[in-house]
Amino acid sequence: MNPIYDVVIIGGGQAGLVQGYYLQQQNLNFVILDANPEIGGSWHHYWDSLTLFSAAPYASLDGLPFPGNDDAYPNRQDVINYLQHYTKKFDLPVISKTKVTTVHKQNEQGRFAVLTTDGRCYQAKSVIAATGAFTKPHIPHFDGQATFNGQQRHSYHYHNPNPYHGQRIVVIGSHNSAVQIACELAHVADVSLAVRDEIQFAPQHILGKDIFFFLHDTGYDMLPIGCHFGLCDSSAVYDDGQYQTMIEAGNPDTRPMFTHITENGVIWSDGSHEHIDTLLYATGFQRNNKPYLAQLGALDDSGLPIEHKGVSQTVDGLFYIGLDGQIAPASATLRGVSRDARYIANKVYTYLDTTPMPAI
Repeated sequence: MNPIYDVVIIGGGQAGLVQGYYLQQQNLNFVILDANPEIGGSWHHYWDSLTLFSAAPYASLDGLPFPGNDDAYPNRQDVINYLQHYTKKFDLPVISKTKVTTVHKQNEQGRFAVLTTDGRCYQAKSVIAATGAFTKPHIPHFDGQATFNGQQRHSYHYHNPNPYHGQRIVVIGSHNSAVQIACELAHVADVSLAVRDEIQFAPQHILGKDIFFFLHDTGYDMLPIGCHFGLCDSSAVYDDGQYQTMIEAGNPDTRPMFTHITENGVIWSDGSHEHIDTLLYATGFQRNNKPYLAQLGALDDSGLPIEHKGVSQTVDGLFYIGLDGQIAPASATLRGVSRDARYIANKVYTYLDTTPMPAI
């Protein structure tokens, strides 16, 4: 007979792993189902040179400090290595290459059935959705987009500048990803940033301290009120000066968003046409990325979870971790998700302790 878990966690990225750490502290029987072939979550899909804009002390999950000092800014591979070490250190029960397709509620038993692409069914008394926000690229619509004969890529599929040498490239976007990628490409290609709004640079250091000393150590970005002041949707580009210097020098340059895409280029806002080899969209990700919950009645009409602080408001026993602004501005980050995981673990424990379950 297949086991009936206390909890099935869907997603083995940073949110799912630290949630597992806290369920261990509650002595709960759980499993983590992850669609990726190896530990590291969405970090495997980021570009090779990606560097965190928070220093190592602000990149840790609870239970294991991130290696490095105040001057160390981890890169993509550092984070992957850290998450893999975290999984091994706490012997977290991750089943990789296991994509969840549907979650059913077995009404007659009060349990969940979690179905996967390999045909397996995992039964659980509760479910935590921990699939992050960085899995479904968002590409905005532009007139003429379908006729373009050049390359169209999303930052999700960008790895390094090697394939782009000598090209004319337009990077669409004005936030951290767009600026970092555009500046990297500018060393090997002719690059413009197409923006709707002026890029807002924020200093990486203030009074000799990393900006996250003031946000994290003071607790400011861990307070729910921070979301009401726009911290959950910050468009600031954290910079030690290198990106702003490059952009002010015109390499890459910034231009108002183009109005139309043609077969071989774009029409800029001044009406001029220019041949373009590659359009690279650094335009974020879709938030409605939990289709496996659609049959539960857990999502609203736009596909977003109906929840409060990670607790489903429509399905008993369903919880979330890693949502943008779930409790505070830092909720979906390495530095902030642990606090939310501790909160959700307590909610799950209380639910299991007070909800009668049928005999097996």
